[in-house]
Amino acid sequence: MKLSKLILPISLLSVAILAGCTEDNNDLQGKLKKEGGPGTSTVTRSAVGINQEDISGFRNSDQDNPTQVTVTFSNTTVALNNGCELEFADSSQSGSITTKTTSSAPDESGAPFNSFLAGLQCGDAEILENPYTVDVKISFSAGGTNYSATTTLSAEGGA
Repeated sequence: MKLSKLILPISLLSVAILAGCTEDNNDLQGKLKKEGGPGTSTVTRSAVGINQEDISGFRNSDQDNPTQVTVTFSNTTVALNNGCELEFADSSQSGSITTKTTSSAPDESGAPFNSFLAGLQCGDAEILENPYTVDVKISFSAGGTNYSATTTLSAEGGA
């Protein structure tokens, strides 16, 4: 009897704590769209983005209250040491960014997404290791849900 009296208040407390939290959702992985890279007509550049309408509450930088997106590159040493460049949706070069619409992002007209998140440009890189690859972790909150995904961008050296 004492155990059941203890469990009920703990259960109610857990529900109360969870009510103020946002929900985690890893469905972002399936919504990422890539452009360019090996095997495409744009082998020296690769980019990743999403379609804004696929994520409830997501807003591009040209809208009120744009979604803050955290983009973290890793596994970059070989690509950067040989002349590749990391591309961000804005000039922050790391951390929290706002996305760019494809009409305002560099080289993104005709992209399979309308919200540019990150890219890898290796047009001036030495052709020593092809393709060059970097890992990108993307995370943000939109519509009360936390989204997170990791992907790999690949691009060939062009110099």
